[in-house]
Amino acid sequence: MVDMKKYGRFSGIHNTALGIAGVLVALATWPCPTVQAAGDHQWNYEENYDDRFHDNQPWLRPWDGSDSTAGRWVGNWTYRVPWHNKIEGGNADGSLSFGGPRDRQFHAWTFVYVDSPTTISISGGGDCVPRWFLNYAFDSPYGFPINVTLQEGWNRIDVTGYNQNDSWTFSMGPLAGQVDIMDHEETTPPDANFSWNPNAGWAGTTLFDFEDQSTATADKWSWDVDGDDVVDYMSQNVTGHTYAAPDGGSAIYDVSLKVGVTEFGNILDDEETKDGIITVYGKPIADFTYARNDLTVDFTDISIKPGYAELGEYSFAWDMDNDGFFDDAFDANPQWTFAAANTYQVSLMVSNGAGYSVMAHDVYVPEPSLVVLLIGMLGLPFLRRRRYFSRG
Repeated sequence: MVDMKKYGRFSGIHNTALGIAGVLVALATWPCPTVQAAGDHQWNYEENYDDRFHDNQPWLRPWDGSDSTAGRWVGNWTYRVPWHNKIEGGNADGSLSFGGPRDRQFHAWTFVYVDSPTTISISGGGDCVPRWFLNYAFDSPYGFPINVTLQEGWNRIDVTGYNQNDSWTFSMGPLAGQVDIMDHEETTPPDANFSWNPNAGWAGTTLFDFEDQSTATADKWSWDVDGDDVVDYMSQNVTGHTYAAPDGGSAIYDVSLKVGVTEFGNILDDEETKDGIITVYGKPIADFTYARNDLTVDFTDISIKPGYAELGEYSFAWDMDNDGFFDDAFDANPQWTFAAANTYQVSLMVSNGAGYSVMAHDVYVPEPSLVVLLIGMLGLPFLRRRRYFSRG
């Protein structure tokens, strides 16, 4: 047996004087146009032979479902002979062309994938009663030429033939160019997995991305990105998702990805759930207290600030003179000296990545003490009233 894999083509199987399993790979005879399909475009091939195969039957099936290691003649004879000379190979365009001596059975198969139901046309034939099977339907053979609709997803194609004459040949036209993927290996169920970025952010503004990192080929995806058991996306990846969170608080979300691949009309799937991987912080709830010292007042921020320690990104702005503009102080805990005794409405605006909140309080500033008045009258430079400064 000549190793077909080293030639990268599977074209001619003929009897040889060497008698090495009675098979020889010849050069390809079919043209090889540019093929767009993914995969290796290869076929699996096996054969068996026995001199009892002396009566032509309607067609040959690879097996009856109970034993995939032996071929089977149907009709009057049901002898089982083990397959041998198992190899893989094929023409670059997915076509086949080979032959062999008498009393041989051959069996070739491959796997093809299409994104949607697709009708394909395959030419072919030979003096070996060739038959073509789709998705293990071995009781429903197709004769050449083939005109058949593939199911969405993965499909299996089998070809068989036999002859009791002195020799036989078989050829089949290109397949790879009519499908999206053609590969001699069967698809495996996907193993779901995904990555995400970032881990935490602000409600309504931070954009979260999720990337499918499942193994094997998948053609179906469903994402539940907030743990409510409702599908949110059906794309392979998710980009720019935003979350909600309560004002002054946070929310933690589980994320699940379910992936599937359609094989022979069935869906093989797997699901991965990652618990508590997303933390989202809501907008702040502003508030403050103050302490008076004559005309000077110390303000202290006591706002509820979700995500302050984890994400930072907070800003503070004060309206001390009630003019509607938050432009008098920008520290969390400023000190402010008012011009005269009065009741002032003071407002604090606190902002983060999720939004902002405003709180206003009436601040009563009493008449200054006699000592303060005397200092002001004397105009001592080191004790002059300062309108505003920030505490360190």
